[in-house]
Amino acid sequence: MNLLLLILFISFTHGYKILVFSPTNSVSHQISNDRIGDTLALDNHDVTILEAEFYAPSRPTKYAKKIVLGGFNTSMFNVGRASLTTNAFTSEDSFWSHFSYETASFDTFNEQCDAMLTMHRDKLEELSNERFDLLMTEQLNLCGVGLKHILKVPTLVWIASRPIDDHVAYLLGVPTPLSYVPAVGEVNVSDQMSYFGRIQNWIEFYRNIRAFGYGMVQTNEVFKKHYGSDFPDLIETARDADLIFVLADEFLDFPRPILHNTIYIGCFGLSKSIIGSAAFVDEFAKDKDKIVFFSLGTNMDTVNIPEEVKRNLFIAASKFPEYQFIMKFDADDKFAINLSESYENVKVVDWINQATLLSDPRVKLFITHGGYNSLSEAVNFAKPLLLMPLFGDQHRNAKLAERNGFGRLFEKTTLTHTPSDLIELLKEMLESEKYKKAALRIQKLVKSKPLNATERLWQYTRFLLDNGGKLPELQIEGRKLPLYVYFNLDILIPIAVFLIVFPYLCILVIRKCVARQINEKRT
Repeated sequence: MNLLLLILFISFTHGYKILVFSPTNSVSHQISNDRIGDTLALDNHDVTILEAEFYAPSRPTKYAKKIVLGGFNTSMFNVGRASLTTNAFTSEDSFWSHFSYETASFDTFNEQCDAMLTMHRDKLEELSNERFDLLMTEQLNLCGVGLKHILKVPTLVWIASRPIDDHVAYLLGVPTPLSYVPAVGEVNVSDQMSYFGRIQNWIEFYRNIRAFGYGMVQTNEVFKKHYGSDFPDLIETARDADLIFVLADEFLDFPRPILHNTIYIGCFGLSKSIIGSAAFVDEFAKDKDKIVFFSLGTNMDTVNIPEEVKRNLFIAASKFPEYQFIMKFDADDKFAINLSESYENVKVVDWINQATLLSDPRVKLFITHGGYNSLSEAVNFAKPLLLMPLFGDQHRNAKLAERNGFGRLFEKTTLTHTPSDLIELLKEMLESEKYKKAALRIQKLVKSKPLNATERLWQYTRFLLDNGGKLPELQIEGRKLPLYVYFNLDILIPIAVFLIVFPYLCILVIRKCVARQINEKRT
């Protein structure tokens, strides 16, 4: 009855024309953007997903329309992706490594953006006549932000595809106390940091700002190359975004200050249950009633995982014969495929519907890289996590899961020489009930919130557009202040100088007076 009333209400609700820009640099981001488009389409909006096939091939949507821009050299992204994952199992984390950053992924993204503006200029010109009311685009690159001006879209919603990135917080003026808010990068700290941890966190935060700053300046140059030197500054355009949707959930993030125009919509659009999942999983379970699932996501080319690591993974799995281990490795990873045949309780697959598998009650543990989609899907079905982060926010997500008790961070480099550490952790997590209880608690918190993520996405999108597409009342002045003003350094430094210099001058005066009196007495 309630569903019928909702459908009737939506059918009589006025909709807007919404464009979602979705570069396919990653399958997980592609899935996320498709989910945004489909969810908004259910609210009676006319939604178009503009998909640029930078890397992954296009996928069909359920409800939103899709325009695909093709013809890209998808192999270009192999270099950028390899820079993120190739040495994930072999390189040791060094304090000094946090002072530099990789540029390959930013370079590749901007080269593809340049190609899009070259090959599809006519199509983009055609789309400018569509009179879209709203553009939604992600934060990893400003290519989508530039489309606001090309397509003449009046309203911009900037999407943080994971917890608020450091460069996004910096641009928007979001308060980020680095004493307890972990940077969204490759630093393993929680919200209770040691003195050295705070130093690491500070360095990582500003490294991320420098890295994304490098990419954003490049993107600016790409658009000026195609549309002239007077093309609007994309950094300022992003800074003036009318609303920011954060694809994180408050219970799947560290508690932190946010702004009034920063709306959390993580875990939206996830299914409560999946029909037919049991039959699907039966194919892989081999009559086992307990399953462990291993997947390091779509950005990890498993061929690059050292052979010794794969061997130790399978050895660890073999120590738990009552569990069926379903492990995702690429189709061209012949070593993993051939090796798995020697282990009775290991099934290697090159693709599997992750949400369908996680929905099955037989899955007792998910070994994952900790990408936000995987984190969300695991919590949606209350699955404990054993986390092996590779890059980016995955380190932060792993520490979050540890903090809230439903996961454990594993130092994956130990697999290069021994399986014993993994065996020990697997034994603890599979035998202890505390991880499952914590996962059930987080699941309940996420699902029972007074206003769920889908409702927030619908209501805030409609609220923004019903009010002219602009909410300047929610934009803080701090986003445009220089650092010395934002932190009141122009006040604090003179005060500090005064507090140091004035006592020193007083001491000098007193010493001179005393010396003069002594001299007078002597004479």
